[in-house]
Amino acid sequence: MGWHGEPWHVGVLSLHSKEEEGGGGGRKLRWVGTEILRTLEFRLSILKKKEEEEEGSLDRLARSLKHRSLVYDSDVHNGSADHTGSFEKDEKNRGGSLMLAEILKRLKRYGISGILSYGLLNTVYYLTAFLLVWFYVAPAPGKMGYMAAVERFLKIMAMVWAGSQVTKLVRAGGALALAPVVDRGLSWFTAKFKFESQGKAFMVVVGFCFGLAVVLFLIVTLLWA
Repeated sequence: MGWHGEPWHVGVLSLHSKEEEGGGGGRKLRWVGTEILRTLEFRLSILKKKEEEEEGSLDRLARSLKHRSLVYDSDVHNGSADHTGSFEKDEKNRGGSLMLAEILKRLKRYGISGILSYGLLNTVYYLTAFLLVWFYVAPAPGKMGYMAAVERFLKIMAMVWAGSQVTKLVRAGGALALAPVVDRGLSWFTAKFKFESQGKAFMVVVGFCFGLAVVLFLIVTLLWA
């Protein structure tokens, strides 16, 4: 605003008109008008610079928000995928456990014949897996000493046991399929050797399987000692 509340350009025009009226006074007024114009231009340049800085800040803020949004979306997507994979894995494990429980429940209906069927398959699995790991999967030279041979035996048995946990469902299904055959075989064995009951015949068969496994493990370990 100029003097007396008038706009600045009106004040400048009045200054030029007064310049025409007097000599030195006119030059002075012209200088004052020039300074006013320079001041206005300087203030306008400052305002323009501030505007540009604010626009740059807004742009940086928008880019930052966009980057954070992308990172958040990526984390949510990955978390959702991990959660889905974990849920599917849990469902699969739960389904396998239910199936195993159902097979064992049906196996119990055969009584000691079902237990013997499962025990026979376990014996076959442990003997076969032990020999395969000892001779083919992790072979070792002989004459290693008693302590080293015992340590090797324990490590291999740990591997075989871990494998048994993976194949438990398969062995249970096989035992259920063989249970009728084992039941007839146990009845024949009881009558053939004139046992008083199938329970006593069952104990003889279990003892034979256990003794066979112990003898085989002992012989192989001692041969490599």
